[in-house]
Amino acid sequence: MKCWCTYLCLVCFYTGFTQTRAELTKPAYSRCIKINPLSLAIGSISVHYEKIISNEKSINIFANLLNLRYRNNFYGFGLGAGLRSYFTGSDKNSFYVEPFLKYQFLSNAYNIGSINAISIGLTGGRKWTVTHRITFEFFGGPLLSKGFIKQGTMPAYTNAETLGPLNGIWFRGGIAVGYSFN
Repeated sequence: MKCWCTYLCLVCFYTGFTQTRAELTKPAYSRCIKINPLSLAIGSISVHYEKIISNEKSINIFANLLNLRYRNNFYGFGLGAGLRSYFTGSDKNSFYVEPFLKYQFLSNAYNIGSINAISIGLTGGRKWTVTHRITFEFFGGPLLSKGFIKQGTMPAYTNAETLGPLNGIWFRGGIAVGYSFN
């Protein structure tokens, strides 16, 4: 519990600190749609939408569809959002850091149960503008996840056995190829 409180305090401090920096002019394109081709390797389709709110900040919303081959074939979806802060401006080659919150719903292919998981994390990465509208970025960072089984839906498994992969500290990472527009 102390870990969650410490992590939440750090995210709040980080957000307050970045809001005190001077706002610069907005870049040429204020929106970007991105896909993560690496997610296909684990049976997921991942799409990101980024809305630039200043030269140094943007809101990143992401969603994914899952089809995992773990224990009775779980499938489901995930939704998340983060506040991204760029160190050198969001329209060119720049490093960034992004605290995020993510929700996942997983259901069993044989309809014997469902799992909800919530995660909080911090990613960092670098974004490149390849052409006038095409972007490329890589990102990665830790996340702390907690899963919950819907009461009475998975009698054959214990919480520790089923939720093991969903509970604890994990790594979120990937690459994203995007298209910028207004």
